[in-house]
Amino acid sequence: MGDISLLKLTALILIPVNLACFRLALSATLQSDVDNLRQLQQIWPTAPLDWHGDDPCGLRWRGVGCTAQTKYSVVTELSLSGMINGTLPSLIGNLVNLQYLELSYNDFQGGIPTDLGKLANLQFLSLQVCGLTGSIPSELGNLSKLEFLALNGNQLIGGIPHTLGYLQVLYWLDFSENLLSGPLPVSTRNDAHVGLDNLTSLLHFHMNNNSLSGAIPVEIQSLKLVHLFLDSNSFSGRIPPEIGNLSALQYLRLDYNYLLGEIPSSISNITTLQELHLNDNGLTSHIPDLSALSNLQFLDLSSNNFSPERVPAWFSNISQIRTLIAENCSLIGPVPPDIFRLPNLEAVLLRANGLNGTLQFPTQNISSQLIMVSLEWNNITSINQVPYTPNFKYLLEGNPVCNNIFNTSDVCNTQATDMTMTWKSPTIPSCTLRSCEQTKTLNPLLCTCVYPFTCTIQFHSPPFYSLDDSKITALGTALWSHLSLNSTQVWVESANITDKHRLKVNVLFFPAGNAASLNYDEESYIMAQMHSPRLLISDFGPYLLIHINRPLGPTDNCAFANNSTCLSTKRRLLIPILLPALTVAVMLLVLISWWYWRLRRPSVSVNVINCEVPVRFTYKQLSAATKKFSEKLGAGGFGTVYKGMLSDGTLIAVKQLERSGQGDKEFHTEVATVGSIHHVNLVRLYGFCSEGSRRLLVYEYLSGSLEKYIFNGRKHGLFLDWKTRFNIATDAARGISYLHEGCRKRIIHCDIKPQNILLTHDFSAKVSDFGMAKLMDRAESHVITNVRGTRGYLAPEWLMDDAPISEKCDVYSFGMLLLELAGGRKNYDFSASSSKLYFPDWVLNQITDGNIIECIDDRVGSEADIKEVKSLIYVALWCIQEEAHLRPSMGKVLQMLEGSIPIPDPPHSLTKQSSDTSSMLTSSGNSE
Repeated sequence: MGDISLLKLTALILIPVNLACFRLALSATLQSDVDNLRQLQQIWPTAPLDWHGDDPCGLRWRGVGCTAQTKYSVVTELSLSGMINGTLPSLIGNLVNLQYLELSYNDFQGGIPTDLGKLANLQFLSLQVCGLTGSIPSELGNLSKLEFLALNGNQLIGGIPHTLGYLQVLYWLDFSENLLSGPLPVSTRNDAHVGLDNLTSLLHFHMNNNSLSGAIPVEIQSLKLVHLFLDSNSFSGRIPPEIGNLSALQYLRLDYNYLLGEIPSSISNITTLQELHLNDNGLTSHIPDLSALSNLQFLDLSSNNFSPERVPAWFSNISQIRTLIAENCSLIGPVPPDIFRLPNLEAVLLRANGLNGTLQFPTQNISSQLIMVSLEWNNITSINQVPYTPNFKYLLEGNPVCNNIFNTSDVCNTQATDMTMTWKSPTIPSCTLRSCEQTKTLNPLLCTCVYPFTCTIQFHSPPFYSLDDSKITALGTALWSHLSLNSTQVWVESANITDKHRLKVNVLFFPAGNAASLNYDEESYIMAQMHSPRLLISDFGPYLLIHINRPLGPTDNCAFANNSTCLSTKRRLLIPILLPALTVAVMLLVLISWWYWRLRRPSVSVNVINCEVPVRFTYKQLSAATKKFSEKLGAGGFGTVYKGMLSDGTLIAVKQLERSGQGDKEFHTEVATVGSIHHVNLVRLYGFCSEGSRRLLVYEYLSGSLEKYIFNGRKHGLFLDWKTRFNIATDAARGISYLHEGCRKRIIHCDIKPQNILLTHDFSAKVSDFGMAKLMDRAESHVITNVRGTRGYLAPEWLMDDAPISEKCDVYSFGMLLLELAGGRKNYDFSASSSKLYFPDWVLNQITDGNIIECIDDRVGSEADIKEVKSLIYVALWCIQEEAHLRPSMGKVLQMLEGSIPIPDPPHSLTKQSSDTSSMLTSSGNSE
């Protein structure tokens, strides 16, 4: 306790000195606001707040805005973007007069405090790209005056609170790019009869890039939306015809989901629609006539399961269309030449269809805007004359015509076709000889060296397909014009169109005149304007500011000013700054001495709970935490697991790897990737140890595995009822599906088995031991690696020399796990009769004989839901098909278990495809 007493004594001596220095005059600001801001300053000691004196409103503290009242001023604005590293404290909820709270682009650890729900006057709340974790507090529904709510770009999990339906004046709601799951809450599905359909003022609804699931609710028709972004989730079921009642909608993105059925013809009623993305779903039947969409500029119908049909004639009647994409849509017959006469058409992509015959370009009236015609992988046999329009490119790789005269030309070689998806600013010749010191950047418009304010802008849905100089020039002009800046202050550095058709643009904002940097007010003005939906950039569509980088140089409001006001302020603040600085120096000396003494003592106290990246432990620390690896929890294919405890009481499970086969760099890369993912159905990887040949992984500790219940339950008096078993199956499927489809890199677990499905106190399931899984880039369909896993759960392809493997190996293992979960026995049981020796074969026979109920654990009895039994068993049999391409993806497995798509009858054999029904399970439709 000596070190703590020393710190207390120092604080008792020095704190009164600081208080005496800072309280030089009676504050004109509400004292409670001053006190709360002071506490924030202590919580964020590294932030360049530059808060001096006792009057935040009189001295105008950085990022603090005030409103004058009769007796005093109150703090109504807190705008501190891109400068804080720490936590988001609950005491912000004490600033009860706040109307504007902008804390985006900071590096926060932890979640959103529930006390923000006390800010009854709040109108604007922006916590974008902050690294926030945890769930969205239901208390935010108390902010009845809130008009703008943006929590995008974090790592928030769980469901969306239905209480947000109380935000009656909200017009902007952005939860995109998080880890949210579950359905969209609507008023008909809870006792309070409140949900997102009650947001009658809502215009902007951004929920893309999450793990939201369930059907798109019909209640959405009651909103007045202009933006609806639900893409890159796990929505299933049909597109509700009621969506056609969104009469003001301009942008609709439903791509990269699991939607089924027909495209409702009612979409034609939304005549305001400018962009429509329906690609990468499971949509069926025919493509309806959408020619009534007279304002449509972008249409993508690719990668669905439409019935074979000719290219719809109405494609040639969408007068405003700029980009038309219908790849892998079962289109047949010739390409109608009239498509190329559409006056605004820039790109048409009809790859991977059944198009045939002669490609005929019109001899006249062809669109002067046309730059790309992509028809690869069809059956086109010939081509007539090629149009002579500037920068025009057409691509025919994979067509019979390429076997003839075009086989050596760029027309049949697509290696360089993606160059138009990226853009980088050209070199300005007049500045080529000018160089800047390391911390400064060259302004190529003035050839001066300055500190720029850098932003990354993401456009949700640009109407064009490719980039060129003219588009970027137009963007730069629009930015400096709309922001009331000089033309020499805005420079677009680079841009790229992502694989899910979003445009990311890096923009540098330079100071005007001879200034070396924008001041804080100028930076804040730019951010505030960029957050305003009133700032419309024509030809680029809706956007978000997704990243900022404040310059390394000085940005204080008075840093480059010589006026008397600034100089007076500096002198007035000098005294209260110097004395506290001296006291801080003394405290630092004491603290450094104390810290040095602490470092010499062994300790394993690491706050792993609040760490968002894996913590690096020493072998000595983990040996101490596990009492020299004395309490063994189990062993698996990669090593032995031990129970441990950190000095703060956090229980951990430490896996000592026996055969990593990796170098230090590769091991760190995989651990960093896996450790950065968080999902409610995945056991958390807290950290690792890598010393010499030693490789250890530190996991969240859970007390029981599924194996203990289904294999040893009779022995130990443990029992899982059927409902619990089915929920465990669904939970595990969610976790594995997230590894396969929800991460930046696909992660193959490689060792799915009951021992690696851990159970919480309420029997929720978490997939564990994925720290030594195999990573795959999104573009890879398979990889070759050494055998990983446990015998009895290995897919057949593992046993073939140098055979490529994919995520379908996990699907096979999961199928074997499902059968064991249902049957309460191992799949290989050498003590059983010969007919039951291999459980999967016996299950197939029982299904053939109509005795499926015999396949489940006899302890479950008649309480089992026969529909769920059938679902689980059928899914399991599809998963363990010997041929990998016949197994469904984990996304499809989850959909089948949740009941959102039908499950075909299982094949009569595990080795051969018995019918065409497998095509429904193996067709495209994953989220990526």
